[in-house]
This record gives sequence, C-alpha cells and structure tokens, in this order.
Amino acid sequence: MRKQLLLEEFDKYSKYCAKKNKKLEHLVVGFSKDEEKICLKIQNCKMQKWFNEREELLNTLYGVKRMKKLNAYIEEWHEDTEKICKLFMEQENRKKTLTEKLFKKRQKGNSYTKEQDKIDLWKMNILSITIKIESKFKMMKNRLNAMSEEMVEEKSRR
Repeated sequence: MRKQLLLEEFDKYSKYCAKKNKKLEHLVVGFSKDEEKICLKIQNCKMQKWFNEREELLNTLYGVKRMKKLNAYIEEWHEDTEKICKLFMEQENRKKTLTEKLFKKRQKGNSYTKEQDKIDLWKMNILSITIKIESKFKMMKNRLNAMSEEMVEEKSRR
C-alpha cells in the first residue's frame, strides 16, 4: 500500500468522524427530523468498516496493542451513539400511536426532557471518545509520515 493513500484515508475518516458527530448533534438538538435515516447512517459506519479492512496492515504498522485500544474507542463511540439512537427511535415509535397523534397539539418543546440527562452524559462521553480517536489518528499520521515509502510498502506485504 502506498503511504500517501493511507495518509489520505486517515484524513478522510477523521473528517467522516467529525461529520457523524455533527449529524448526531443535529439529531439531539432537533435540527434534523429524520431520526431513522440519521441513526442508520451512524450505525453503518464507514470508518469502522475501513478500520476492519485495514486491520492487518494497521496492526503491522502500529502494533496490535495500539490498534486494540483504537478499536475499543470506536466500539465505545458506537455503543453510546446506539443508545441515543435507540432512545430517539423508541420516541418516534411512540409518536406514531393514535393517542400521541390525537394529543399532539398539547405537547410543546423537547419531548426528551426525561431522558435529557442520559443524552447529555452520552454526548459528553462521545465527545471525549472522539478526542481520543482523533488523537490516535494524529499519532498514526505522524508516525506514518516519519516512515519511508519503502518501509510502508514492506510492512504492507507482510
């Protein structure tokens, strides 16, 4: 694998991670009304698929222990986003009941006030994990930049 291609992939998935966090924020704040679509996009994570596809190479370049730590961060990020999405999807399903439709005019404001503390806690954890993932990506990019093209090619053939 070419060194430059791998560097570009790090940039791509770093931006992808930030974009997913923004979509999640829009979902929580209420800017976006298509909860199901956003949750499906979050759960079908391109970054995690990429990480799994490159696992062998990344383990060779950076060591299994470091990559297990990064994978643990990614898994934790997904667990918390899934909790938020599950909460929103359950709320969406409740909105579709006849009673909710009949009394919809009485409801005002955020219908997630009971769950807001949980959501806030999960969001804080997601942001903390994102910082850790970004830090790992930055370290990986710096280490990759320090390697020669030949070294990367050699390790990618293993």
